[in-house]
Amino acid sequence: MVRQPMHERLVRLLRENIPGIRGTLLDPGRAGLVAILPRGRLLVSLHSLSALRIADLEGRLARGILRVREGPARKGESNLLLVGVPRAGQRALAAAAELMHRHAPDVGWGVFDPQGEVRLVIPSLGVDIHKRAPKAATSLSSRLPGRLFTDLNCWMLKILLLREAPEGTWGGPRARASSPLELHRIAGVSRELAYRFVRSFESEGFLRETSSGLTVTRRRALMDAWFSDQRLAVARSAPVRWVLGRPEGLQDVFTPAAGVPDFAAGGFEACRLMGALHAAARGREVHVFAPLKDALDAWSLEPCDERDAHFVLLQPRAPQSVLRGRVRIQGIPVVDVLQAALDVSVHPARGREQADYLLGHVLRWKDE
Repeated sequence: MVRQPMHERLVRLLRENIPGIRGTLLDPGRAGLVAILPRGRLLVSLHSLSALRIADLEGRLARGILRVREGPARKGESNLLLVGVPRAGQRALAAAAELMHRHAPDVGWGVFDPQGEVRLVIPSLGVDIHKRAPKAATSLSSRLPGRLFTDLNCWMLKILLLREAPEGTWGGPRARASSPLELHRIAGVSRELAYRFVRSFESEGFLRETSSGLTVTRRRALMDAWFSDQRLAVARSAPVRWVLGRPEGLQDVFTPAAGVPDFAAGGFEACRLMGALHAAARGREVHVFAPLKDALDAWSLEPCDERDAHFVLLQPRAPQSVLRGRVRIQGIPVVDVLQAALDVSVHPARGREQADYLLGHVLRWKDE
């Protein structure tokens, strides 16, 4: 039976997260609590765990599913399995979401803790909510933008930002990530990393988890922070020249083949290949995903002064983010449009102008 303090807390949780509740009443014989809705009733079964173990959480939800299936389905009634835990960890929430999605996608479920973390999914009512516990105060250094833009964080950001990018500017996934769990699958990263990514960018005000999926907010402010991070820690670069003559273009030297390193045209050269070069610039940048010596040997290149360089080889500090989103243009691997913007943003001569052109005229992001 639901004790009175727990009942009050449960009623408050339901009223704050489910619109239109007209009343509640205790009903220990059937569900523990019944919420009266404009068009029917919500039968709430409450469980609690004194310690959170994923196996125990899955067991409680599985028993709840069996109990729901045993009872007769009545018109206008929905079911909600709620589990109170001491601390709702992200791995446990992901495991609960996967179990319910696989075995009972029609049954509502929720997990909550005293700190304010609430995950609530009620398919019949269109409710899909994840409220985070208030974040403890952190030092300024832990909130610096540079802490956000790790290699795989950049990769996941691109997946969220470039889903509707024009053809030929993004070679990564275009599926919508409806949740951190879905992002983990689409991006090919661990669950823990996907949840940590969402929490980090939510806390900075750049991301929201809504019923329509993970949504990036304040894109321009986000890109300003990303550009600043790029300037603080740019890729290692090496001006080089081709020892076999003066090349007319990248294709004369860099061609994909077995036994040569992975590469991708970047910077202003990527903009030119995409047909999006707005600012005149010198130099052809190429990201290489191998030690510099291997790249020099593979393409008959040698280091030189910048003024004599045919190309600039870049060894990116976020290689997976650069590598995974490449496109092919004229047979040459080319970085995605956001990477091109990041590459050019560090150039003092019209670099930011070119980056803003890509955001405003290629991606068509409106000022926010």
